[in-house]
Amino acid sequence: MHSVILIVDLPGYLEGETRAAKQSLLDAVPFPQSPFENTGRLAENVWLLALHSQLPLLSRMVATCQQFGFPYKYSFVNNEIEWRVEQGVKIERSATE
Repeated sequence: MHSVILIVDLPGYLEGETRAAKQSLLDAVPFPQSPFENTGRLAENVWLLALHSQLPLLSRMVATCQQFGFPYKYSFVNNEIEWRVEQGVKIERSATE
């Protein structure tokens, strides 16, 4: 297996120790610097972690979820993800529309 996708259901408003736990999850892995990177934070609550280098981080994140009751799910990815990046086409509207 190459990677794991981890999705954590993070509550919106939290206080105290639980709020700090949520922030530690959010800060654990930064958003990738490039859309072509194969590890990093993909969305507010979604991470793609390479198992060969980030297994300790994954275990800390899962332990935090279990400790504070944050529901989570994960899926293993067998091969390196090959991202396909497409450029959208901007549609201009005419002044008469």
